[in-house]
Amino acid sequence: MPAVRRFMGKGAHVRYIDMSEACRKRGNCSRNTIYLEVANGALPAPFKIGQRNFWLEHEFDAALVSLAERAKGQTTNQAA
Repeated sequence: MPAVRRFMGKGAHVRYIDMSEACRKRGNCSRNTIYLEVANGALPAPFKIGQRNFWLEHEFDAALVSLAERAKGQTTNQAA
């Protein structure tokens, strides 16, 4: 199922992503990996709409960038 969009005001919108989209963005990882990274603070906590979990796309994407930078830093430190 595609991500859900909610529109707010003059052309601005907030995009929500569901678990399947979160797993896809994280490199086709499992749901368990997402929940472990949420528990470790690497990814933001989801919020519920009904029975389903969602993330704000911009927050999730920012966390992925942070994870990539952290991994890049660890690789650089190990090579030195």
